[in-house]
Amino acid sequence: MYLYVGSYEQASKPGIHRYRYDVESGALTYEAGFAGLENPSFLTANRAGTALYAVGETSEGAVVAFGIGSEGELRPLGRRETGGAHPCHLTLSADETRLFVSNYSGGSVAAFPVLADGSLGARSRLTAHEGNGPRADRQEAPHPHSVNLSPDGRHLLVPDLGIDRVAAYAIEGDRFERVASIALANGDGPRHMAFHPTLPVVYVVNELSCTVAAFRTADGDPAAYTALGTVSTLPAGFDGDNACAHIHVSPDGRFVYASNRGHDSLAVYKVQDEGRLEPVGFAPTNSKTPRHFAIAPDGRFVLVAAQDSDAIRVFAADAATGRLEEAHRYDSIRRPVCLTFVR
Repeated sequence: MYLYVGSYEQASKPGIHRYRYDVESGALTYEAGFAGLENPSFLTANRAGTALYAVGETSEGAVVAFGIGSEGELRPLGRRETGGAHPCHLTLSADETRLFVSNYSGGSVAAFPVLADGSLGARSRLTAHEGNGPRADRQEAPHPHSVNLSPDGRHLLVPDLGIDRVAAYAIEGDRFERVASIALANGDGPRHMAFHPTLPVVYVVNELSCTVAAFRTADGDPAAYTALGTVSTLPAGFDGDNACAHIHVSPDGRFVYASNRGHDSLAVYKVQDEGRLEPVGFAPTNSKTPRHFAIAPDGRFVLVAAQDSDAIRVFAADAATGRLEEAHRYDSIRRPVCLTFVR
């Protein structure tokens, strides 16, 4: 299995890095870097492991498709403008015929057809969000921060940090229509989200309020999502600066993790009845600014990209308690911000 790492880097220097991942030990072996794209800050791959997609998080806004060779090497397949500044997240549709991208500064969501060879066709949709939030420093305008498929693949859910809402789009066939808007508390700043693998529950991590909000989902109807409760990502008494970044549910559905930048930790929760969360503790990342993290497909290891320590940390996850213990550390990768497994 390979691990591809996206980073903030100049186009003239390697910004996408490839590691070989040892599934038994969780260890990483560096193999290669790829230059040519400025700030490839978020990556996603198709299920077959034959194509990788990366945003170019700049004011011009770009997305690039790569073919993946038999030894993990990357071959550029083409570049498309996203139609908005600072694209920061992307995901494929369930049938992998479309790629969706969120433009953070552009306040919009773009869609591209995926062609037979994995390359991208001309942009087919560009939908703008409207509004603002109570924090003038961060919520002066819409800021779509991620694009997420519902488990049935019929809806695209877009947390918008700028307007404290999750926009829901129907994406069946050629349809791309906003059908619901899920409200968060004023000033929450929703950023990323994760669906539970078996329960009808979704979790939204709020960057600005440093909380995780849980919602009960409804089959095929995002307008019917109902709030289950909100928990803090920080220990009682913490009064330093902090901003949340990413969230994951463990593959077995027993635990939820959310990353804190400032407290520099992963908040750990146990999933209770009906999907409500019980805080378990806080796992120090032993590094600065854990922006993004990934859970290995078998759930045994959690890998953290520490942006301001130029580091990746690998933690062994206790299957019974969800607690994390550092197993490996890698300190020679510049400003890593996204981790993507590819088989």
